[in-house]
Amino acid sequence: MNDDSVSIVNFNLALYVVISVIIGFVFGFYFNWSRIRGLESRLEPYLQRDSEIKRAEEDVIKSLEQSKLAPAQIKKAEQDVIKSLTAPSR
Repeated sequence: MNDDSVSIVNFNLALYVVISVIIGFVFGFYFNWSRIRGLESRLEPYLQRDSEIKRAEEDVIKSLEQSKLAPAQIKKAEQDVIKSLTAPSR
């Protein structure tokens, strides 16, 4: 083998390595992305429930601040919130 053919072989080998690394990164990002999407879809109901709980809490606080309820009415509102939080998810 002469020097030209050795350098061509080395260049081809380096080119194959670079292409393989690029393809590996692309597949790695794709598989990681698809795994993240799967986790997000499983987590979505819990995040939605959490936002519903926060909205319910904020609504109760607003209504309490706006209407200066009697202690019995406050107790009833607390029971309603507890009941809604312990109700089974949809």
